[in-house]
Amino acid sequence: MGLGDIFSSIKSRFLKVDSRFLTGTREMLRSHIRLVLVCLGALGIILCLLVALTVVNYQRRHPKAAPPQPLSDVFKPLAIPPEELFMPDEPDFLPEILWEREPRKSWTAEDALPFWTDPLKDNRRVWQGRAEGMIDELLERLP
Repeated sequence: MGLGDIFSSIKSRFLKVDSRFLTGTREMLRSHIRLVLVCLGALGIILCLLVALTVVNYQRRHPKAAPPQPLSDVFKPLAIPPEELFMPDEPDFLPEILWEREPRKSWTAEDALPFWTDPLKDNRRVWQGRAEGMIDELLERLP
């Protein structure tokens, strides 16, 4: 038996095993295509996560270095704006002081308007309910 015969027998056995493997793999893929796709997707996600973790880990271990600065630049005095350091100037005018005024003999509606709020404006139902409740209570007490 020569060297060529050995190689041809190995080749024929390899081809038989290879053809059986390929046909078995094809049949498995056809019958379990959904499972195969899910497994491939999971492998892809795991691979992406590994790449992302590797990138983050590399950036954490090798941060970008800032150029060195002299200590005089780091600890230089900070300028404070004058508006924050000093109080603002007082105004130059003083409001007029009204020492007394004449008492009014009568008030007009326009004079009373800033001091008057209409109680029935927003709470009409509340006041109406209270009034009706008091009237009912009073009428129930009468013999």
